[in-house]
Amino acid sequence: MRKSQRWYDRQLEHYASAIEGRTDPPRYRKFVEHYLPPSRLRVVDCGCAGGDVTADIKKRGYDVIGIDCPEIIAKTKIKYPNLDLVACDLNEGIPNSIQDIDWVYASEICEHITHDYEFLTSCYECLKKGGKIYVTVPRNADKWGAHLRFYPEMSLKNLIWAAGFEIIDEDKTFASTIVIGEKK
Repeated sequence: MRKSQRWYDRQLEHYASAIEGRTDPPRYRKFVEHYLPPSRLRVVDCGCAGGDVTADIKKRGYDVIGIDCPEIIAKTKIKYPNLDLVACDLNEGIPNSIQDIDWVYASEICEHITHDYEFLTSCYECLKKGGKIYVTVPRNADKWGAHLRFYPEMSLKNLIWAAGFEIIDEDKTFASTIVIGEKK
């Protein structure tokens, strides 16, 4: 078994259970309270895990699609059978069938993705003009063995900019760095 496959298997063992029921992290509260407008929009929740954030966004009246790997989506569909969930490998990007999105919510996912630049460019492609991306990564992630990389603040902004986005805001919580980009 390849080293990357063993790492991936370890991630799946604890990924969904680690954030089960978590719609309260400060990074998510900032998203819904400060950035997500009250009008009905189309949102993609990348790395939706157990589906709790996706379900909360839907409860707020938005058209939301949750995306994660097939193993996680199979379990999430049992818990939330009425959510629009898509199984895919985010290392290969967002599926081309997902288009005209207003917001991409990509919280604590980039550090787990092998091809982060390709993932972010696929996010850019699925957004409509004026669409936005909300990206969070852990601060001090270099102390966590489960992450593929650590993003110093400028490197995350540069990566999002290189994927085509104009950086429109940045923020921090105790545990996360937040960058918001817009498709011009």
